[in-house]
Amino acid sequence: MNRGGADQLLELSRKACGAWPCCAGAPEANETTAGLARCWQLALGLPENFSFSPRDLAALAWLTGGRVSCDGMIGATGFRTDRPLAVWSPGADARTGVLIALGSTVYTDTRRGMHVALLTPGLDQPTPTFYCFDFWNGEETAREFSRILKSAPTGTIGIFAVTQDSRLNFTDSAEQCLAEFGIPVEAWENGHLVSFGLRHAFCAIGARGAPAGTAMAAWSPHSWRGTPGHPVSCMVHPEHSP
Repeated sequence: MNRGGADQLLELSRKACGAWPCCAGAPEANETTAGLARCWQLALGLPENFSFSPRDLAALAWLTGGRVSCDGMIGATGFRTDRPLAVWSPGADARTGVLIALGSTVYTDTRRGMHVALLTPGLDQPTPTFYCFDFWNGEETAREFSRILKSAPTGTIGIFAVTQDSRLNFTDSAEQCLAEFGIPVEAWENGHLVSFGLRHAFCAIGARGAPAGTAMAAWSPHSWRGTPGHPVSCMVHPEHSP
């Protein structure tokens, strides 16, 4: 995409959510927004000096099917965060890896699979734990994924992102573990609804113990009737005083 095309995309994004207060209330630039900006630059083929404002990133996330919260609430889960959270999934596009940001901690990885960050509740400054699960290795990976997620206490924030693919060997038990973090099932795969499909871009922010379908999630197919899919992202910004 050239500079003119990128400008048009951003203008469309801004107009599409111009009446949406969250875009206007996006915070100042920080490590989270800087990391997301680099992902969008690469995905859109833009020069390194092309800049995105935090408002641009919120608009792009929303326009491409992502979820954005500017009051600290994680979707409709009933759980809140006091630090910025962001997640990016490129799907099958191998040029970029996933990005997971929690406050000033930014995790990036290009390895195939589902990347997970867990943030344990009840600590003043909790340190996230990061995992990478390559389900292509077999169902043992699915069992380990299920074990770790089931051991997380209620209220644990879970952030999920896929790079390349994570559907192969993703078992019903693994799917149920995502549901326990409130992750919705909105994709159609092999005749039934699932959280994401083969080679999909997929990312989500949820919390253990949240009601089903209340978490923030976004997905895009690898392609649809010859049209390629696109990256997806979700963002949570803590509520701030005017």
